[in-house]
Amino acid sequence: MSWILVPSGARRIPVASLDGSVGAPSGTTQHPNLFTLDAHTASSSASYPSRPSWNVAGVDYHVGIDRAVYPANANLKDPATASLPSGVSRTGTSMTISGNNVLLDGFDFSLGGGWDLTVNGNNGTVQNCNWVATKFCLSVNGGGTLVQKCEFDINAPNANVDPGFGWNAANNSTTTMQWCWIKNGWGVAFNAGNPCVGQTWIYKWNLIENSGIGFAINGAHGDWFQSYDVSGSTAQEQDFLYNTCIQNMNISVARCQGLSIFSAGTNTSSVNKVRIENNTLVSHQTGVDDVPNSAGAYVNFAILCDWHFVTTNGGTILNNYIDQIGMDSGIYGGPDFGGHGPPWGMPFIMGNVDMRNGPITSWADQYHPVVVSTAFSIGRTDSVQTVGIMTAYLGPTTWSITAGNGAGFFSIDNNGVITVSAAVTANTYVLTCLADNSNATLGSAVSGTATITVS
Repeated sequence: MSWILVPSGARRIPVASLDGSVGAPSGTTQHPNLFTLDAHTASSSASYPSRPSWNVAGVDYHVGIDRAVYPANANLKDPATASLPSGVSRTGTSMTISGNNVLLDGFDFSLGGGWDLTVNGNNGTVQNCNWVATKFCLSVNGGGTLVQKCEFDINAPNANVDPGFGWNAANNSTTTMQWCWIKNGWGVAFNAGNPCVGQTWIYKWNLIENSGIGFAINGAHGDWFQSYDVSGSTAQEQDFLYNTCIQNMNISVARCQGLSIFSAGTNTSSVNKVRIENNTLVSHQTGVDDVPNSAGAYVNFAILCDWHFVTTNGGTILNNYIDQIGMDSGIYGGPDFGGHGPPWGMPFIMGNVDMRNGPITSWADQYHPVVVSTAFSIGRTDSVQTVGIMTAYLGPTTWSITAGNGAGFFSIDNNGVITVSAAVTANTYVLTCLADNSNATLGSAVSGTATITVS
């Protein structure tokens, strides 16, 4: 592939424009400052050291309704009164596409208390449509469907719609979603599967914002995207390419698992090939020092792909750019739910980047705990007292003190809490604290320093 240089910033863009910027809908970009304005935590610099070299959906170009065609939602058609294309019918606040090769363009399904759309015909196109959910928005059952340039506000917490929409497309067909904007998922924002016989699903150039908003209300399980199937079928392929996923709500409001690719506990089906490539995945609440499962925005895994469900054609997890500060882990291409069969197609994981710390050089690198060296001050004591808590990201499950001039005076539990365990004199003690994961195959242990001043 050849490349061209863009003079302003000289970012490399493929001539073939695989990133979706060519042909994208016109309109205001949703997050133009994602990489440059408070892009880390409140205490860090103003931009990421690394960002994708391509044009990013929702950051470098607009996704959603083409505002050159429909400048405002008021210009969209009312589904209750507008003339319908042949092969389309409506009953109450439900619309159905039963004909083949239908183009449904420019409807505002948020009107009249909210509409749902069901696609049963084959080779149809749904574009430039708007939803604000009061019920399930869109169900795609027909094969060869293209959904593009649409906007889906799943409307949590105002509406308990979980998932917001999804497909169970025709057997041995290809379904594509591109240039769509999806936001405010109660639980799973978007679900695909069941049954999935021979299906190919392509999701590219979309923006997904916030899921799992119902967690604090009824414990809803959140995913940016989830695919699973309980029918025991085999899908052909699932591609998730050049999408942007953002979680920027506080953990007290929303919790999300990220991209769950054939990894739900109830899944019994498999897929021949998976491609998770060139996506931008960010978990960060503006102005907050994110701490996984504690403060700021929260995502469990950015990418979760259980290789027990990927057949011998395997899969690729390539060139994804991730902000992991509000995540327990970045990428998991391993056995999420064991006992479902052999690990047939271990995904090929390469070229992924932590936007704070640079390239992720191996699969295991994503499971090293990140330990924050910390200083503490306490008064001299002859009794047991708590000194403070060591901080670590990316899921350490055990802690130990391995060295230091105060090793005999202090102890640390598996939550990182340091305690004075014996009479201690005034001094400065420097301890080496080791954080480890429960599974040694998921990255080696990492140490940090606790400096304790006793006065």
